[in-house]
Amino acid sequence: MRFRKNKAKFHIFVLILLVVPIAATYLFDVFALPHIKAAAKSTARSLSTYIINDAVCDILERENVSYGNIVDFEKEISGKIAALKTDTVRLNRLKSAISIDIYHRLKNEYEQKFGIPLGTVTGGVFYGYGPEIPVKLRQTGAVVSEFRNEFASAGINQTCHRIMIDITVSFSVMLPFSQMHEKVTASVCAAESVIIGEVPEAFTNVQNGADTDDETVADEIVDFGAQNFLG
Repeated sequence: MRFRKNKAKFHIFVLILLVVPIAATYLFDVFALPHIKAAAKSTARSLSTYIINDAVCDILERENVSYGNIVDFEKEISGKIAALKTDTVRLNRLKSAISIDIYHRLKNEYEQKFGIPLGTVTGGVFYGYGPEIPVKLRQTGAVVSEFRNEFASAGINQTCHRIMIDITVSFSVMLPFSQMHEKVTASVCAAESVIIGEVPEAFTNVQNGADTDDETVADEIVDFGAQNFLG
């Protein structure tokens, strides 16, 4: 009888040893792990964005990049701007230098562990406190850099021209119990200028009626000189 009781206690003890770790792992995966991953992703993305912006600013300053030395205006005989011409060779060199610099910064300086306090995951009054969960940021894949032109109206006869560079970085966020692959894209303005054109001889501003639901009805037509060119 005593042997049976001891055997039953032993079975219960073994069952507890099996059930408790499984239950703890399940609860951790369901409730804690998503918050830990979200916090790690957020921190890693902030670090990557900082690296990208810092590298681009350093390269632009070192290469003395300005709008005037990468964009040239092609003008007509009358002096009107006919086209914009960018220095493609210099832009390609800049793109290569920026990609290489970001790659080395991620590979050498930031391939290291940083910690996320456990309180940051749970939130509340314990935010920023508690033992740290180790996280490692590792750069994976190539750094892709591309230049693009952006035009925006800056007035009746003015256009703001920006030369933007879009950088895309792929990296892995490594946790002790999980690994995630992330991609960050950041846009930085390399140079900009306001292009001033001719002042138009006529300008008309048509406003929709404020007291009617009919969008085809004009409430007010503000005419600046257009009447001189009508019938």
